[in-house]
Amino acid sequence: MAEAPEGSTALEIAASALRRASSFFPKERREFSIRRAAVVTANPALHERELLKMAGLAVSLTAAIHDRGIPHATARLAAESCLTVLGVSFERWIQEGETAAFHDLAIAILAELVAALTPPSSSDRRPRQAD
Repeated sequence: MAEAPEGSTALEIAASALRRASSFFPKERREFSIRRAAVVTANPALHERELLKMAGLAVSLTAAIHDRGIPHATARLAAESCLTVLGVSFERWIQEGETAAFHDLAIAILAELVAALTPPSSSDRRPRQAD
């Protein structure tokens, strides 16, 4: 997150962390990650441990973003969003037949999240049709 320029928004800081985290998932690690995910998913204790690690990471990310002058609630939203993008990216990356680089998936999924949270302009809105 230190790579994010001064004055960055909470989401820009989180995106910087996400870009850095992507380096932990080179294509050479995909097969191992697929096997590891299967073991974790099949074992409730390991799955719980994984969730606890993610919760701890969320606390650390929130604190780091907050330390950059971002209000706590906004920092937490950005941190949790970053981890959601990381998780969705990982799930897609280990799907059978997936060939995209983790980094590319993470950037695309972050863009999906931003698009989902961005209200459409009045010209983009379509009238709702009655059921």
